[in-house]
Amino acid sequence: MTGRSTAILKGVQQALPHADVLVCCTRLIAGINHFCSRNRGQCLYPKGSGGSGALEIFWQAQQAHTHVEFDMRMNQLQKANPLAFDHLKSSGIADAQWATYAQLLPKTSTDVSTQGAQLLPKTSTDVSTQGCVRTYGIKSNIQAETGDKKLSSSLATKRNPLEFFESLGDFWMECLGKALSRKILLQEQDKFIVSDQVRKEFFQDWEACKLVSITNAVGNDLFTVEGRSPTGGVEVNSVSLSQRSCFPCGQWQTTGRPCKHVIAVWLHLNPQQGSRQAIESLFDACWLNSISC
Repeated sequence: MTGRSTAILKGVQQALPHADVLVCCTRLIAGINHFCSRNRGQCLYPKGSGGSGALEIFWQAQQAHTHVEFDMRMNQLQKANPLAFDHLKSSGIADAQWATYAQLLPKTSTDVSTQGAQLLPKTSTDVSTQGCVRTYGIKSNIQAETGDKKLSSSLATKRNPLEFFESLGDFWMECLGKALSRKILLQEQDKFIVSDQVRKEFFQDWEACKLVSITNAVGNDLFTVEGRSPTGGVEVNSVSLSQRSCFPCGQWQTTGRPCKHVIAVWLHLNPQQGSRQAIESLFDACWLNSISC
């Protein structure tokens, strides 16, 4: 955060309840100096600028990686500038919101859920109680909220940001590889049936159409197709290419998918064409995936 605007903090807390709320240390120093100036005290200035060196001590405390080093630097800050030290400790800003050592520690659900509340007005009750860890807003209960089981099981074991994003990157690369493979397939076939089951049924009808015969034709539009019915009798259907219908079968006009009678007529008219051309010609667009390259 670059400031302590109540509206901004409340909005962040509501929109990103699991995110860490961090304070910009430059703005924090500006606030401390403003307080010291109003109270006629010495501000945090570099040692070479006539100051006591409190500014350098502040940054050393901020960059400390252990609690022991942090306490040592804070004691030095208290001696160098007691007014600035007292204001910092009484400001209500938690160490985890500006000190590196505290940000490196794993967070409990209580610590994280109250981070935003410490900077918000005391009357605010809109505080998230869901648990999370110190991973830049990554939830510890991500396994229950992620749809992909492989991804969720992998991410749930990651306890620091680097591991998390490395795992997420690996998963994205795997997904990208699958998408690339599918794109190549679509490029090769131009159009592809969206469902494997529908594709399977089409090729079953492709084979079954060899068992029917065309007994009559009116031009290149209306055809009479005869074959065996499931009960063993003779089955007669009328196929109209212009109306995209097969009667009384009805499959083509009701589903947008060709039946064996329609495929038989198409092969009769296009004996040199293959299944890919038949798919493109006979299926409605809703059954096909298309890609522009």
